[in-house]
Amino acid sequence: MRRTAWLYMLVAVWGAAAFAPAQVLPFRNWRPEDGLASSQVWAIHQDNQGYVWIGCTGGISRFNGRQFVTYRDAQGVLQNVVEAIGVDSQGRLWAGTFRGPCVYNALQDRFIFQQDLGGRVRRFVTLRGELYLMAERAVYRLGPGDVWEAVGIAGVVDPLTALSTDGQALYVATTTHRVFRMDPKQPEDVRSYLLPAAVNDLRAIAGGDVWVGTDAGLYFIDRARGTPAGPVTGSSPYRILTLVQDGDGTVWAGTTVSLLQWDGDRLHRFDSATGLGGLPVWSSFQDREGNLWFGTNHGVSLLAKRQTEIFDARAGLPGRSVIAVTWDAVRRRTWCATTEGLFFYADGRMQAYPDPDGYFRRYYVWTILPTPDGRLWLSTDGGGVVVIDGARRRILTAADGLAGNEVLELYRDDDGVVWAGGRQGLSRIAPDGIQAYTQEHGLPVNYVRRITRIPGRSDLFLGTIGGGFVRFDGRRFITLQPPDNQSLLSIYDMIWLDGRLWLATNRGVYIWRDDRQFNHIGLAAGLPNLNCTVFLRAGDNLLWLGTDSGAALLDTRSEGVIRTLTTAHGLAGDEFTTHHSATADGEGNFWFGTFGGASRVSRAIVDPNRPPEGRPQVALDRMEVTLRGGQRLLYRQAHNLALPAGVRSIRFAFDVLWFQDPQNLRVSSKLSGFDENFSAPGQVFQREFTNLPAGEYALDIHHFEGTRLQGKARLASFWIAPPFWQNPLFQLLAAILVCLLIFLLFRWRLHAIEQEKEHLSELVRTATHELEKKNTLLSRLATTDELTGLFNRRYFLRSLIQECRRLARSRPGETLTLLMLDIDHFKAINDAHGHELGDRVLQHVARCLRSGLRTTDCIARFGGEEFLVLLPVTPLDGGKRVAEKIRLMLEYYPVEHEGQAVHCTVSIGVTTATSPVDRPDELPDRLIRTADTLMYQAKQRGRNCTVAEPMPASAAKPVESES
Repeated sequence: MRRTAWLYMLVAVWGAAAFAPAQVLPFRNWRPEDGLASSQVWAIHQDNQGYVWIGCTGGISRFNGRQFVTYRDAQGVLQNVVEAIGVDSQGRLWAGTFRGPCVYNALQDRFIFQQDLGGRVRRFVTLRGELYLMAERAVYRLGPGDVWEAVGIAGVVDPLTALSTDGQALYVATTTHRVFRMDPKQPEDVRSYLLPAAVNDLRAIAGGDVWVGTDAGLYFIDRARGTPAGPVTGSSPYRILTLVQDGDGTVWAGTTVSLLQWDGDRLHRFDSATGLGGLPVWSSFQDREGNLWFGTNHGVSLLAKRQTEIFDARAGLPGRSVIAVTWDAVRRRTWCATTEGLFFYADGRMQAYPDPDGYFRRYYVWTILPTPDGRLWLSTDGGGVVVIDGARRRILTAADGLAGNEVLELYRDDDGVVWAGGRQGLSRIAPDGIQAYTQEHGLPVNYVRRITRIPGRSDLFLGTIGGGFVRFDGRRFITLQPPDNQSLLSIYDMIWLDGRLWLATNRGVYIWRDDRQFNHIGLAAGLPNLNCTVFLRAGDNLLWLGTDSGAALLDTRSEGVIRTLTTAHGLAGDEFTTHHSATADGEGNFWFGTFGGASRVSRAIVDPNRPPEGRPQVALDRMEVTLRGGQRLLYRQAHNLALPAGVRSIRFAFDVLWFQDPQNLRVSSKLSGFDENFSAPGQVFQREFTNLPAGEYALDIHHFEGTRLQGKARLASFWIAPPFWQNPLFQLLAAILVCLLIFLLFRWRLHAIEQEKEHLSELVRTATHELEKKNTLLSRLATTDELTGLFNRRYFLRSLIQECRRLARSRPGETLTLLMLDIDHFKAINDAHGHELGDRVLQHVARCLRSGLRTTDCIARFGGEEFLVLLPVTPLDGGKRVAEKIRLMLEYYPVEHEGQAVHCTVSIGVTTATSPVDRPDELPDRLIRTADTLMYQAKQRGRNCTVAEPMPASAAKPVESES
């Protein structure tokens, strides 16, 4: 009765709850281009080794977290279509095809068709160790000799649609909207339940209650009451195709138009806009780690059991980047500043802070500083300092005495004085007035990025951009720079931790002690990127570091990286924005601001003693033994093997299966009996040994999460028999002939060594050739834009710098012309016709650019719908002619889309630099800025035009923008 009341309470709560706002989930999606058999996924299952098998319309794929191995008709999968997957009591994998079941033979690495059942196999379930399958007209049980025997169910004469089990009985649904319960041990005891709509899936739970997915919503069968209940309010509009219940009791329902989740309080709806790979959702599965898998019409999606949440425009936090995040202990909320204004997270949702005049959209907020007196201090980029006191708002600007209006940093000292740093200098804001400090007062540069103090000292420490690490004693500014080292010219963040001051720079992390000694942490210590932006204390001896390639968790004792977090682990973006883009809230959770949104990470993720979510499984893919005669032996299991003498080489291919965080997975191995130590941890999942002598061996694997040891496993154990000449009887006879054969044996051994050397040399040559091919491919990928095939931004900027240096060395009168193009109304094209046409328009523009320019010209996609063209040795009028040629070509040659001609035009800015040039190091930025200004003039003149002007003789020195 208690279970029955609980189930009815679920329906009542579900019925009362409205759909919750869509939360972005960190789905990982794979499609055919990633190696999946095909896009339409019908079934997902995990075998005993830990591999995940995915049944598709185009075959079945085995997945290890990194790559797919696909089996189709040529490998025994009849007609390629696999709609069901199961594992029998012997651990063998079965696939259900359109003709019947086939079983996977690991030694042959193929499927073997077993029995023609005259129709499709739709489901597999296991009951009391026995494997059952559902075909179109009957249920079958796997019997002796791999013969499938029909299981009669009284009263079932119609085609079947679904099959499930609660561990005690089978539940079968038919096309007549009925669900039958039958215990194969008591076949006469059959119960029937009538549903109001067609049944697509069943999910039986412990105790005999069953969730039922129908064409008219979600129902459940209460075994104690004997009647179906439902539909669950809110689910009736949905045709539910698949059901899964996770370890927390949450029910997930895949439908034709969305993925539904009930978390015990509210009903959530997810689709491709909130991270799901595609729709409809045909299949679902929970693996042994607790991860959820969903098969869709666009591949397979994995929702790993992680503790990360994403907040972006879809979750109420608009803006292309999150500039600052701060916990407000007074108001008990987390503040988020984005390019679209000021927001805060409270009461379980993201909310916008009132900004009627759009001040925080015009001037981005860089620092959010709550003070104990309840006031909120905000630094803005261009709008000075804003002080919010209740409903009152006060704005401090340069007119009030600040060093400038571009304020990027605020710091409040123990005396209640607020210090402001920015691009124009340092300001002291106190009740007695505002004092500004600039280069005229001894600052090495005006750009002050970070301000802090060391406990026990009255000095102020400043991190600057271009001026290094500076100490201010109230009268003098003293630069603290490592001897003969210019790496600390730009400092983005500082934090005092464990008696040391940690400095984040664009060349890694530096650690400063009061004795003027600096230690460096770089890529060798595990940093994912040298561009470091922000620090956040994570606990005792733990420190988060935000970089351009994700978050790194540092151990301050070993000064090494324990683990990293990226978009693959659920972050909204990989690139951190500013030195205030990380905070910890009142519950100890971590908030990260990146380009792409904000992420909230559970504090449990930094617990050094936490067990991994789901134990990784070590699986032997294959052990290949090559004998000296050329014979090859293949083993899928390698425990207590006895190998013959004459083993030439042994190759192990293995996997450590952990789908929650494969990027942080590292393995090391040791062949006991041969290796003295374990290999260095890495992502190498194979070992090869040659010429092993006779003896006993064992291959041991250690697997790590980052640098933390997760587990150990013995993958293989084997014994190599000694060769016949080590037999005592043979040695006695051979001693008589040893003098006669010693010369021949010496020559034979020399020849064998030469053969081995030649074999190894060939392996080296092959590996070197493959490495050169891969290096060439990587070089191309690093310099080109994947969509258009043009050069990317990084390559273009490098080429521009080289051309500007060449121009600076050229004779007077040499010219260099730059074109900046922007597609007019590109957003409207995307909104009207979809992103597929948008991509085709970008490719069309790229083709027109290539066809209309010289091979010596450099063409690049600069970002979004912007393109840059560099024309060496081209005067301004020549550049303008080229621009007009391109513009007219795009205007008169439309893009064909669904039988219609879609016209696109561009606005072009053209500028030319002529030698000699002053300040050649600033020339690239000046050229781009001038071309950008001219392009926007073209936009203002009505678009579809070209504006060309020579570059001004001089321009203000550019200042790098950090947001």
